[in-house]
Amino acid sequence: MRNLKRFYQHPIHVDNTFSINGIGIEEPMQPGMVDRPRGTGDWLIMYFPVACQIMEQQAPDRSLVIWTPGDYQKYGRNTPGWSHSWIHCDGAALPRWLKQAHLPTNTVMTDLPEAHWVQTLCQVFEEIQEHDAYSNRIIPNLIQNSLMVFGRYARPSNQEQPVSDALEHIRQQLETDFDQPVTLDDLAYQAGLSMSHFCAKFKQAFGCSAIEYLIIQRMKQAAYLLYDRNLKIQEIANRVGYDDVFHFSKLFKKHHGMSPRALRKEQLSD
Repeated sequence: MRNLKRFYQHPIHVDNTFSINGIGIEEPMQPGMVDRPRGTGDWLIMYFPVACQIMEQQAPDRSLVIWTPGDYQKYGRNTPGWSHSWIHCDGAALPRWLKQAHLPTNTVMTDLPEAHWVQTLCQVFEEIQEHDAYSNRIIPNLIQNSLMVFGRYARPSNQEQPVSDALEHIRQQLETDFDQPVTLDDLAYQAGLSMSHFCAKFKQAFGCSAIEYLIIQRMKQAAYLLYDRNLKIQEIANRVGYDDVFHFSKLFKKHHGMSPRALRKEQLSD
């Protein structure tokens, strides 16, 4: 994917938890440094396909930095022929996605795949241009999934251990049987581990606890079920494993940034 040079520099409100302020795909740059002592006031995720100076260090090619709002940004290269791909964004969803992906901020991460990031930005760019009723759901998924892929590559070497068959089976079970009651005791027993050992191993392998992973699957399915206006909120709560609709609604708002009713209203208005 070369000579793309696509840009989008106008704010777009995706939903109540995420917005995009600009995108640059393989933006060609002149020799020199960009120096912003106060940052840009929003989140900046920037990928450098060639070696550059980033802050006070010489970073190798295939580097990524995620700058938090208001933090010092400095990057560049004193020779011609370099480019970068970036997105400026805002919203409460982004810190949650970064936490789930175990990605650090204001830190140079190296040896990350370029084609993956460029492809994601191209897809987001196309969704912005299309901007139909589905774009507000597709765009956050594209960004979140891309960050999860980066998180997979950015893990420290001591975490890059093969996932055991038992842990992988449990992960798949949580995705398919998310509506079933489950306890950590049961999961640890299935994995043949003590509870503490199981919890540590699962988080090391997948970036979050088993219960957090289960909640993510439940909340994802709940958001999908909200599209069916014939289903009551209580019914949706039951279908994803919750008898207590108030507890369900509290978890849903924490995960999606709004109540189930508010998200349904937004979905139906698209």
